[in-house]
Amino acid sequence: MTTVSTPRPPYRTRQISSYLTADELAIRWRKTPRTIQRMVNDGKLAPVRINRSPLFDISEVEAFEHNTRGLSRVLDPAPAARPDPIVSNPPRLSRRQRRTWYTICIAHTKGGVGKTSTTWYLAREFTSRQIGKRVVLRDLDDQTEGLTSIFEGHGGSAGDQGALFSRRLTLAKQPDDVPSLRPDVVLIDTPPFTPATVQLIDQVDMVLIPVLPEYNAVRVLERMLTNVTQARRRNPLVRVLILPTRFRRSWPVHTDYLAQIRDLGAEFTCETLPPVPDRMSVQVFAMAGHPWQPAANRLLTLMEEDARDG
Repeated sequence: MTTVSTPRPPYRTRQISSYLTADELAIRWRKTPRTIQRMVNDGKLAPVRINRSPLFDISEVEAFEHNTRGLSRVLDPAPAARPDPIVSNPPRLSRRQRRTWYTICIAHTKGGVGKTSTTWYLAREFTSRQIGKRVVLRDLDDQTEGLTSIFEGHGGSAGDQGALFSRRLTLAKQPDDVPSLRPDVVLIDTPPFTPATVQLIDQVDMVLIPVLPEYNAVRVLERMLTNVTQARRRNPLVRVLILPTRFRRSWPVHTDYLAQIRDLGAEFTCETLPPVPDRMSVQVFAMAGHPWQPAANRLLTLMEEDARDG
């Protein structure tokens, strides 16, 4: 019997505290990684390569920032975008003062890892008769509006403040509608992780990162966890968890990648939830087998712990 070896994504053997990755520099300067790459191509930035990865010396970055003429010439102000109240100008209040519900942001740098499916199935589990939570959904992915399509395709009816699926489950049109809906839990489906999405961490209680047990997804997960760890400094109380999705236990390759996902979680002190099994019913967003139920039960336990801790 031939054993197929699984390529492992390159791991950092040690923390390189004196360098920034391109993604970290993009967050620091509120630019896109593509802008950082263009500055490198134009000779305005000179990264070094460590383990084949371009890194930027912090001392050189700070020297560049202190050169105000260079900043005004290179870092042109970003075009004004229509602000989303949930990610811009967060009030400087405690989480308890700001809201009475628990907010979970489902996010990942990579698309197609199950963010929208996870949002939908967690909402269905939380609003089940056994649990009975009131849940409000937010769909921040303007490009696909996948969550909105699923909601409407499963019988959601339009209301003054959003679409209603049941008396416990609502899809809010605007963030200002959330308080009047009196939710217990708010689930936010996000587009692929961007510097703007990082600001969400200031206003949420938990970041949930779905990940597929495959090479590219596991490789990107390390970069995602690095970005979240940087942003977590502004809100150290936020929980960060990893949720493997579409897992097939009978496949040795999936078992191997699951071990790598758990290793990364341990490295970044993030809990890895029970994997979601791959089922055909998920293709039509049916509830057969309740594949997200173990994850939902664990999240409920963590929410109860946070409520007790205040």
